Amino acid sequence: MTRSSPAERHWLIAAVAAGLVSAATLAAFAAFAQVRSGLPPSATYTFLASAVGGSALADGPAAVSIGVLVLLAGTILWGCGYVYAARKQPQLVSRPLLSGAGFGVIVWFVMQAVLVGAGHYSAPTIYTFDRDMVAFVLFFGIPLAVTAARLLRAK
Repeated sequence: MTRSSPAERHWLIAAVAAGLVSAATLAAFAAFAQVRSGLPPSATYTFLASAVGGSALADGPAAVSIGVLVLLAGTILWGCGYVYAARKQPQLVSRPLLSGAGFGVIVWFVMQAVLVGAGHYSAPTIYTFDRDMVAFVLFFGIPLAVTAARLLRAK
């Protein structure tokens, strides 16, 4: 059994924290956007559950719980990816606003490809595109990058 060094744990803590912060900000924005559209705040989570497990999960009583877990797992994994990239590219830590905005756009494109593969893709309208760009840039990418940068600099 190998043990990780404190420096390795520091990167992991930064990645998980960045993922959790971005999950919280993205969830808050998603709830606001759903309510504004006349939908229940839980609609985002039932969509995430259906994207992972099909309509059987979306219609079940655990759909919201599964959707929350999918959101948390996804944002933490994206946080790990960002922190891994920041270890190789220090400008991701020194310029978190610009890096986070770009990362949010990249993640949006990747998630569109995932939705195509899962059979849940729908062509964006101007409203959904604008909403998604605000969500992924301002409420996902930038909070993730700023949190990661602060924790990585605090080392």
